[in-house]
Amino acid sequence: MVSGLGQLLVTVAVIVGLLIVYENFVSDLYSDRAQAHLTEQLRDEWDAPSPTTVAVPPPVTAPPVGEPFGFLHIPRLGTDYRRAVVEGT
Repeated sequence: MVSGLGQLLVTVAVIVGLLIVYENFVSDLYSDRAQAHLTEQLRDEWDAPSPTTVAVPPPVTAPPVGEPFGFLHIPRLGTDYRRAVVEGT
């Protein structure tokens, strides 16, 4: 019984350790990849030529939830720290 309990505790410790590694490192990799994609999407949208023949500009509406609409720059976190801000956050 003591052997089984010891084995169970070791298994739980390994699972908790893997969860900590996932939360601290792997999720950061996914977040960085998503931020890079959003940044590229927003830069492409802003760099696209706008139609110059439009007499009346379209009405301003809120972007759909999950769409990037601007950048957040915090100089104290570094000169290259810039994150895309998405609607709904």
